[in-house]
Amino acid sequence: MQIGPPPISTPFNIVWLRRNLRLIDNMPLYHAACEDLPILILFVYDTDILTRLDDSSDLRVNFIHLTLHKLNKEASAHHGGVLTLHGTAIKVLEQIITNWPVRKIFHALDFEPYALARDAQVMKCARMNNVAMNSSLDHIIMHPERITTLDGKPYKVYTPYSKQWIKELKSVCLSDSQLPKSLNLINPKRSLLTLRQIGFSFKEWSFPDAFISQSIIGLYKDKRDFPSEEGTSHLGMHLRFGTISIRYLVKQALESNDNTFLKQLIWREFFIQVMFHFPNSMTQAFNPKYRNLPWRFDEEQFNRWKNGETGIPLVDAGMRQLNQTGYMHNRVRMIVASWLCKNLLFDWRLGERYFASKLLDFELASNVGSWQWVAGTGVDAAPYFRIFNPFTQAKKFDPNNLYIKKYIPNYSENTYPQPMVDYKVSRTVCLDFFRNNVSIT
Repeated sequence: MQIGPPPISTPFNIVWLRRNLRLIDNMPLYHAACEDLPILILFVYDTDILTRLDDSSDLRVNFIHLTLHKLNKEASAHHGGVLTLHGTAIKVLEQIITNWPVRKIFHALDFEPYALARDAQVMKCARMNNVAMNSSLDHIIMHPERITTLDGKPYKVYTPYSKQWIKELKSVCLSDSQLPKSLNLINPKRSLLTLRQIGFSFKEWSFPDAFISQSIIGLYKDKRDFPSEEGTSHLGMHLRFGTISIRYLVKQALESNDNTFLKQLIWREFFIQVMFHFPNSMTQAFNPKYRNLPWRFDEEQFNRWKNGETGIPLVDAGMRQLNQTGYMHNRVRMIVASWLCKNLLFDWRLGERYFASKLLDFELASNVGSWQWVAGTGVDAAPYFRIFNPFTQAKKFDPNNLYIKKYIPNYSENTYPQPMVDYKVSRTVCLDFFRNNVSIT
């Protein structure tokens, strides 16, 4: 692609937005604002990422598009705007670095394997062209290398990690990185790219707001396990794309008398540090004992699981919620994953990839970590003999079938189809499967 002439002929700095789609409490933008040069805000619709998506009306791309319009409007209050470009991020940045009078590029760190490889290539190109790369931590509180055991090794168990995380928090500054009133932004004088220009289409949708309250946090412990209740924050997507600050959320969580909500934020950082230290675990079982399990596969059964037609009401309701909304209640996620991995004995990676294609709040580390936890193959995993009973789970957490009936409107216990496999029989088969197929290391 051709990026065209620079927006101004004199030297300037760039803030490269990736997973921090906001102006307030944005660390790269804050650091750029402390410099004397004008700032160009840049977002690249990265084709290396977009080409992996199955749906041309993917709601996540829609969300990014709408968010960029909002940011562009906010930037206009500072006489600036957002420049959007389309292509591989590496090639786009290479053209910018070699053809525009850029002094520094400010960006937030990202620890996903693709992002690390991409950033390494961009930094190499920047060095060759005397452009500085300024990185800062923005989408998590703790750098993955900060929390270690006494012998300097990464944690593989959540509880001791979380305790150390909380101790370290005392030395972390959570104050807002507020912007100066006279923010010197550049107006790129180009319209934002449309969805059609990047090969996607618009889909009418109502996205949840980036909002948290003390009432939600205060009731989180008691309500979060009941899928028919509005007891969760629905902030996963906003954390994924950085439309809300993790520092703000941690501060809000610390104001509560209960730390259940805070622990969920720490789980996210725990999985990110696992991904950073053990990147191979994104594609294979973390526990070597389970890397050669002879998972079974039946395409017809897998499609029934994907479509919410297993004959297990709570599992089916969860999958239908996912397919219809791009979201699934967290407890239900564990139940549908357990059914796939433990009762059907399907490879956890099949479910992880399907969730990755559908979830608005998809984050690689959390998605893989959670699937491996349920499958019993990961760090701090549920043991293989922990198998969720979807019927007792429904009685406990959806006793009046409110959640089930919301996604299966014609649901009746008397007429609902029989389960595709018998729970008790499949549980016994699962136990034998894991006992008999563990690799000796």
